[in-house]
Amino acid sequence: MKQIIKAFAKFNLLLNILPKQNNNTKHLLQSIMCLDYMHYDEIIIEEANYFQINYYENNKLLKINNDSITVSLIWLKQLFPDLNFNYKVSVFKHIPIASGLGGESSDSACILNFVLKQNNYLLTEKQKLDLALNVGSDICFFLSQYPQAYVYEYGNKVIKLPSFKINYHLVINNIYCATKTIFNYFDSQPSIIYQDYSYEECLKIIKEQQWSQLSNNLLWSALNSNLDLQLIYETLIKCYPTYHVLLNGSGSSFLLISKSKL
Repeated sequence: MKQIIKAFAKFNLLLNILPKQNNNTKHLLQSIMCLDYMHYDEIIIEEANYFQINYYENNKLLKINNDSITVSLIWLKQLFPDLNFNYKVSVFKHIPIASGLGGESSDSACILNFVLKQNNYLLTEKQKLDLALNVGSDICFFLSQYPQAYVYEYGNKVIKLPSFKINYHLVINNIYCATKTIFNYFDSQPSIIYQDYSYEECLKIIKEQQWSQLSNNLLWSALNSNLDLQLIYETLIKCYPTYHVLLNGSGSSFLLISKSKL
């Protein structure tokens, strides 16, 4: 048995991080997430006598400590002790790490979906919440395999959006943006600027193609945490006046959305 899976990247039309609730260590969020079918990691799964995983970048072995696939499978094994995942997994990375494109979460979701399907298991809503809190806020979106979705709470709530078209370009930078650093900066600010984006509000924005109403409130923290990122953002604003420029995830990639309606 040999299976080849494409783990697609994502982009955020909206990322709204809300204040922490009741001393929780995690933030609530609201987001519009879309799969980007032009960028993906390639995963090869083969039967083996025991679980083994290797990552490759530019055909060279890549060392990743505490990789998200292994973390996800350990989490899954705790839920289902009799679970079998004796596979050799080879991940060929084309989505840059820490680029805001969700590559690691997408890789993990692909493997989880594969293992769950092979063993005829389904995750409950409570288990999805636990997964989002302990593995990553993007992972439930990738598990859903929806092309476009409204994602909220801790990333565990995912509602499929009606299909829509958007004229966009991704600017992928080779700048490492540590999510933890950006969130620490974000949390250190005396006040957090955010606006409530309900599912209905997002539907209206999408229908009217009012992309300039969308934002990523991690932008200020990301730019102030990384001067190289700040320079790229200022250059994009200057060079592409007909596009709305959004930070993708916590960086380092940016999303350019045409201001012209389709």
